[in-house]
Amino acid sequence: MSREISVTEVLAELGDSVIAVHGARTARFMRPMPIDVAEADAVTFCRAGHPRAEALVRETRAAVVVCGAELATLESVPADKALLAVADPRLEFLRIVRRWFAEAKPAPGVHPSAVVHPEAKVDPEAHVGPGCNVGRSTIGAGSVLVGNVHLYDSVTIGKNVSIQAGTVIGSPGFGYQRNDLHEWEHFPHVGGVTIGDDVEIGANTCIDRGTLADTVIKRGAKIDNLVHIAHNVVVGEHAVIIGTAQIAGSVVIGDHAWVAPSATVMNGVKVGRETTIGLGSVIVKDVPDYAKTMGQPAAVLPERFWNKPLEKAR
Repeated sequence: MSREISVTEVLAELGDSVIAVHGARTARFMRPMPIDVAEADAVTFCRAGHPRAEALVRETRAAVVVCGAELATLESVPADKALLAVADPRLEFLRIVRRWFAEAKPAPGVHPSAVVHPEAKVDPEAHVGPGCNVGRSTIGAGSVLVGNVHLYDSVTIGKNVSIQAGTVIGSPGFGYQRNDLHEWEHFPHVGGVTIGDDVEIGANTCIDRGTLADTVIKRGAKIDNLVHIAHNVVVGEHAVIIGTAQIAGSVVIGDHAWVAPSATVMNGVKVGRETTIGLGSVIVKDVPDYAKTMGQPAAVLPERFWNKPLEKAR
C-alpha cells in the first residue's frame, strides 16, 4: 500500500479497544515495521509489559506506536509520534496490518491447471489454486486452496478455510492387521475428513481419512506446516497444532489446546481443553483440562503452572 494512513483511520478501525491516545493525532504512516528499526513513516507496536517499554517507545522513530495499558498515562510524549494504548498491543497491531497491508485474498474460481472431479462440489466463492487435485469432495464459500493441494474423495471443507501449498487431506491412514502368515493387511479406510469453518492449515501437512468415521478438524483450529494428523483424530475448536507435531490415530484434542512444535501424541490419548503440550513432549496418557506438560515421556506439571480457564470461550 502506498498511501498514508492517519491516526484517525486507525482509531475508527480499533474502536473502543483504544484506552488512551497521546502525542500527535495528525501522525501518518505507510508501512508496518519492528519497533527497534522502524522508520519515520512506519507504524509499530511494543509488547505489553515489556521491561523497556517506555524507553522503546521514546527511542523508536515510528510515527505511530501501539503500546500496552501501562503506558496509558505516559507523560511528555514526543510531539512527532502518536501513542495508542491498548490492552493487547500485538493483537491490535495485527489488526492494523491485516486491514491495510495484508495480501488480498485470491479471487474466487478454479485455476485452469487444477483437476477437479466432476462430482466435487466447489462453492463459486471458493478459490482452487494451480496444481490442485480435488476428488469427490466439498469446498465451502470463501475457502482457499493455495496451490498443489490434494483432496482425496470424501473430504468436506467448511467456509473460509485456508489450506497452503502441498498439503494432502484424506489419504488412507496407516492401519494394518497381521494375518496368520505374519504379513500385514491394510485396514480399508472408508471414512472421510471433515474440516470446520475458519480453519487454517499450513504447507505440506497431511491429514488422514478416518477408518470408519471421519477425521474431524473443528471450527477455528490452526494447524501449522509439516504436521501429521492420523486417522480418526478429533481436533477441537480453536486448537493450535504447531510444525512437525505428530498426532496419532484416534486422539481427541480439546478446544483451545496448544500443541507445541515436535510434540507427539500417542494413539487414543485424550488431550483436555485449554491444555499446553510442551515443546517436544511425548504424550502417552490422557492430559486433564488446563494442564501443561513437558518431557519424553511427558509429565503433567504441578497444578500451580496450569492455564487459567478462558471464560470468554465458554
